[in-house]
Order: sequence, then structure tokens, then C-alpha cells
Amino acid sequence: MPINKASIAGYVADTGETLAIDDFYRLPSGVPYRFNDSFDIAYGYRSRSMPCFPLTTYNECVVGVVQLINRRRPGGRKPPPFTPAQRELILPFNQIVGSAIERALMFERIVGKNAKLCERNRALDTQRAQIATLRNETEDAFKLTINPPARAAEIHDEDTANHIQRTNEYSFVLARRIGMPDAFRDEIRYSAQLHDVGKMSVNTALLKKPGALEPHERDEIIQHSDHGHQILPHSDRPPMAAEIAQSHHGERDEVWRACHA
Repeated sequence: MPINKASIAGYVADTGETLAIDDFYRLPSGVPYRFNDSFDIAYGYRSRSMPCFPLTTYNECVVGVVQLINRRRPGGRKPPPFTPAQRELILPFNQIVGSAIERALMFERIVGKNAKLCERNRALDTQRAQIATLRNETEDAFKLTINPPARAAEIHDEDTANHIQRTNEYSFVLARRIGMPDAFRDEIRYSAQLHDVGKMSVNTALLKKPGALEPHERDEIIQHSDHGHQILPHSDRPPMAAEIAQSHHGERDEVWRACHA
């Protein structure tokens, strides 16, 4: 489908705006987009109500458009319009799904890169050189894979743009200071950047709220540690990331819960 303002989906993709349409056949006058009724005519369907919103990445790039057509209501014969509360419930998913698409695209690029690496490795003179090269390239691919979700967790906090990088390096330096082996230091460096991945499951409005938080709002944000722990065990590596995500606030959050119980 071409991206232009002549169609509803094309308009949303081109402008990044969200549309709420109560009746396709009664669009307001003056809007640039039109409803294509060919599907309704061909199948005897009656499209009526729809929210249409863009799927965006953490840097606000539109990667897709979602249309939810005809709200269903038990016992209702005519699809009612989507309510403002329902539209507000749906919209936070745009960045979650958009980020998932972005990670899938990055994974495809990594797969393509690895395919080229395999061709190059076949030309190496010895098996030892092939294994070493594959190990290095796989590690690079791993770093690329875990960085987007780590960055996505901090997207709503502009004041801590370099927080992830600092956390990585602090963890590495402290591990070296206490004499941990090289493998452990490297693992904690890359695991640490996923400590706040659970923020993707926290209400965006709370992450952006200026000033002090109410106790119940603070409790909701504290839950990002548990959310992160639930997300990360499904990953093959790094194995310590889930533990870091769950415990990186430690006693501070337990004291808060005790004081406001």
C-alpha cells in the first residue's frame, strides 16, 4: 500500500498521527483521506468504527500501522464506536510492538551478516582460525541484539541517556577491582545494561511524571524489577541478566514498601 495521505493507513503512516473513526461512511468533510469500500462490497461486510495508530520505534520512526475495525459488544447488532478509554488502553502498545518489529529487523540484518561471515570463514586456512572468527562475530551479534531492548527501557528518561553505558562500565570496573575472572567481568558488563528492561511494562505517564510520586505510583515503578526478571529468563543469554534485573534496587525498594505498607 503506498504511503500517502489518500488512504487512512497511508495518512497515519505518513503523519504519525492517530485517527479515531466512528463511521467510515461518514468521514468529516475536508479530510485528505478516503475509505476504500471494495472489501465491504466484495464480501458483504459493513466496516464502521476504527482506531488507527502507527507502530513506532524508540526513536519515533514509523514501521507499521494498526487498524482495529468494528468494536464488538455482546448482544449488540451494530458495532459501536471505540470509547476514548479504550483508545487510551490500546495506544501504549504502539511502541512495544514497534520495538519488537525493530528488533526482528535487526535480527534479520544480523542473520544476513552472519551468512556473509560464514562464507568468509570457509576460506580461512585452519579450523582454529574459523572457530575464533565465528566466536568473535557471534559476540558482536549478541551485543547488537541486547542493546535495543536496553535502550528502549530508557527511552522515556532523557536525563539518563548514558545511564546504561555507565552501568556497564561501573559493573566491569567493580568486578575487576574485587578480582573476578575475565569471563565474569565481560558477562556482567553486558548483562548490566538490561537491568531496567522491565520499564517497558511500566505506565509511560509515570516515567515522565515531573515531581514527586504518590506511594501507589512509586509501587508501580518498583515493579519494573519483577517485570524485567519475568522477561529475561526466556533469553538464552546472558544468564545473570535476570538476577540483576530483579535485584538491582535491593534493600532500597524493600524499605520503601515497609514504610508505606
